[in-house]
Amino acid sequence: MTASKIMVIRHAEKPGDAGTVFGVSAEGNQNPEALIVRGWQRAGALATFFAPQDGHFRGERIETPDVVFAGRVAHHGKSLSPQYTVGPLAEPIGHSEGDEQQLAAAAVAADGVVLISWHHETIPAIKDAFLDDHSAPGIGIRSGLILFGSLLGQDRLALRASCAASPCGRQTGPHRIDS
Repeated sequence: MTASKIMVIRHAEKPGDAGTVFGVSAEGNQNPEALIVRGWQRAGALATFFAPQDGHFRGERIETPDVVFAGRVAHHGKSLSPQYTVGPLAEPIGHSEGDEQQLAAAAVAADGVVLISWHHETIPAIKDAFLDDHSAPGIGIRSGLILFGSLLGQDRLALRASCAASPCGRQTGPHRIDS
């Protein structure tokens, strides 16, 4: 089987480099590697966004994921923010940053709908791994943005970007990237 849909999201908000806003563990303890309060709020909102109790999705392209992947600790830090972001929704399958080719292969091979939560700095590497085309136009990654991948055939993937919730920065129309 292959994935019927692949959705990619940026992790929820985590502490910035300024050190003025602190991360908080799920138990309520200060933790510089955890999400900030707004990030935990987004993680909870994403859980109901992707799995609404009433079964009514906010967008026609949204589906409840059957398989969830999330980035493990990044090479440049110790944050588990991608895993914390999807934790309220499902237990994620961890993949290491830098293994985007392996992640893309695992996502495409998964059965059903796939959700990937990743560090925003390396989401373009996931796009590149899916498309095998490093020259395709980039998409600015910000909180609240979802990339949708639709498998168009054996070696074709269409990526579209749209906001998960309003506001999520400036609204741009969907971007279509075909290989």
